[in-house]
This record gives sequence, structure tokens and C-alpha cells, in this order.
Amino acid sequence: MSDLGGLGIIFTETLSGWVGIGERDFFSGQIKGEENNTWMSFDARITIPNLQEFIDSPDHAAQLDGNVTFEPLGGTFPMRDGVFTLYSIDPKLRIKLMTYAFRFTADDGRTYFVFGKKNIKHDHWKIDVFQDITTLFTTVHQGDDSGAPMYAAGILRFKFFHFLPLMLNMQVPGADTFWRIMAGKWAITKFMVGTLIREYILGSGR
Repeated sequence: MSDLGGLGIIFTETLSGWVGIGERDFFSGQIKGEENNTWMSFDARITIPNLQEFIDSPDHAAQLDGNVTFEPLGGTFPMRDGVFTLYSIDPKLRIKLMTYAFRFTADDGRTYFVFGKKNIKHDHWKIDVFQDITTLFTTVHQGDDSGAPMYAAGILRFKFFHFLPLMLNMQVPGADTFWRIMAGKWAITKFMVGTLIREYILGSGR
């Protein structure tokens, strides 16, 4: 394995979809959001300061920042206190998750907390990997965390054809040569794709 000491990773992605104000169910929220034109999107930047620590950590947590757009609250706002996790384990369901969590302050001066999750779990007899890695079940809370009253719920999506550009355009902070850049990109790609192969093709889920 290549030496990953001093290497980080930065990549960006955009997710968007419908959320329904006053809804608690993801699917009902998506339908209500489309009916009422309550669209949400966010342009996210994920920063992994230490790639080796990220891969070795059970939570695989990284920094999340960027902007969230939600017209019902007044437009576009910067994310605060954002955390992204890749293949963390849900303690109750014992399945892998990709999670996105952050706060933002709207034009009304109130703090809102957004939590989104992708369920990385193969259902046998289905080709569901593409759906799972592109579907973000999303809740919006009026307050600082998920314990605050729920304001909206719905489903955001990542366009699958953006996956290859995401991987190709990754930055590798700390890399001072072409080969170090490639080592960083190969390590994160192997981790991301290898986990999906074990879950959806080999069936080991480990």
C-alpha cells in the first residue's frame, strides 16, 4: 500500500430535490414538496484532512461545508458545523450509512439543522446500488440538532453521471508529486468502491 502520510482529500458534490414543509415522512414530503414547489439543494465540499486516519476510523468522518438553497426560507445560506460520514454504521439497524449534517441560519434569524442519510444496504434480488448511493433521505429541523422540532422532510438526489467527474476532480492536499496525487486518489477510490463491491456484489457487507 502506498504511503498516505500527510495526504488529504477534497471533493465536491451537489444534491437536490423536494422537501415538504410540515411533513415527517420522506416520501410524503417529496410529493408535497413537488406540489408546493419547495425545492432544496446544496453544493457540498467534503474535506478529509488526514486520509489514512479517515480510512482507519470506524466513523469515517470528514468536514462538510458549502451552501444550501431553500427558497421557502429566503434563498441560499452557508453551511455551518458540517460533518460528513462515509459508511458509518447505524447502531440500531446495523447498516452502513452516508450522512450529511449541518446547520444554517435563515433570513428570519433562526437556526435550522439539516440531516441527510443514504442507506448502503443491498436488498437481495434487486439491483439497488445506484438508487442507494444517489438517494438522500433528508430532514430539516428548526433548531440546533435532530432533537429540535421537525420543519420539513423529503428526498434529495445525487445525479449518478456526476460520480466519475467527482472522482476525477478530487484534490489531494499534501501531495507534492503526480504519483502522490494518484496514490491519494487510488486509496479513497479503493475504499469507496471496494466497500460497495463487498456489499452489493460479494454480499459480505464488510
